[in-house]
Amino acid sequence: MTGTNTSPMFRLRLKCAVNHFKHRMLEAAHEPGISQGKSVLTRMTEVLSRAPFDPRTWDSWFGDAPPRVQRAAIGRLDQFFGAKAGRLRERRGESGFYEDLVFGGLAVQALEPDMGKLHRSPVGQRTSQYRPRSPLHLHLDALDVAALENDQVHKGLCLWDAKAMLSNRVMECLHDRWNHRCGTVYESLSSDMEQAMLELSDADRQSVEKEFAFGPLAFQSLMERAPRPMFEGRLDQLDFAASQVHKTLLGIAADASFLRGDRLTAWCLDAATAALALQSMNWRFQLDMLASGRAIVMPEVWYLDAMQSLFFGPNDEDALSEALGRVNEMGQFKWLPDTYDALLAARDQYHALLAQLGLHPATLWQIAECSDQTHSATMLKAG
Repeated sequence: MTGTNTSPMFRLRLKCAVNHFKHRMLEAAHEPGISQGKSVLTRMTEVLSRAPFDPRTWDSWFGDAPPRVQRAAIGRLDQFFGAKAGRLRERRGESGFYEDLVFGGLAVQALEPDMGKLHRSPVGQRTSQYRPRSPLHLHLDALDVAALENDQVHKGLCLWDAKAMLSNRVMECLHDRWNHRCGTVYESLSSDMEQAMLELSDADRQSVEKEFAFGPLAFQSLMERAPRPMFEGRLDQLDFAASQVHKTLLGIAADASFLRGDRLTAWCLDAATAALALQSMNWRFQLDMLASGRAIVMPEVWYLDAMQSLFFGPNDEDALSEALGRVNEMGQFKWLPDTYDALLAARDQYHALLAQLGLHPATLWQIAECSDQTHSATMLKAG
């Protein structure tokens, strides 16, 4: 199976995958956007006992217009890390991390016509059954949905219905991760004690460990305890629906001390994913405004404006402060003064994540809003 290079989303997915692979392999030696073919292919050949592909193939994946990409070639990226870990190749027909990153995703599972037996199940069922392989996969899924075009929609669905269904699934996946009652993400994050220990000097760390010498089980329990953000009281009693997951994420920011280390990294990527999911629904917000017959702005538009400004907008601190202040008041999050600094740190961390993948936030947002700009006249007519 091959992938075409004509789609901006496919090229972005490819760039993301090869840079992610190279960063994971070379670590500090990774140079984003540069093939570093000699280093990469030497290591792959050592592990796989043969050259994975022609050096020109690897180099071409870093160009602006790569040739058609063979799925089997991308699969060798998965084979490399599988072999390093001593794992056998996935069962026949199963795709790996990088194959999914380039060729898979929510929109493919739900909408593509050549899905074999899976194709015969209803689109809604295939959508609800989708499970992203990682938060990065879900991030690209949200961008896919925002960029969805008419020629990608089958099964009698209209473009706007498809966007609504798929963006809702993205929000459900985020809700499963971050809802304050049973979110799955918290168990994977470092504990408060782990974060505190990381911030200590070597001497202070040894002192703390000495204090717990007579209670090692208590110390281990504190090190392993899943962290929980301290929600403002009202939010702690309110279960936001999946469609309001952006409020859940912004509510977490009220506890700026929570947004540190790996928690900050996890939060910033998923919050940016929520922004893309909101962008997918922007057409709906505009139609609701028109249907109301009043010159009002739907609340979600203000949340979208704030999150777009934070993660994807230009470096305009005054506009960002105004946008964040507006949603803080609307959501009654009761952010403390240090929340603003935590949000700026989240923005910087998200931009750093993209930079390691050879990506820029403005590029992602250009793709995300292109569909709305292209189809705005059709959308308004439909309303």
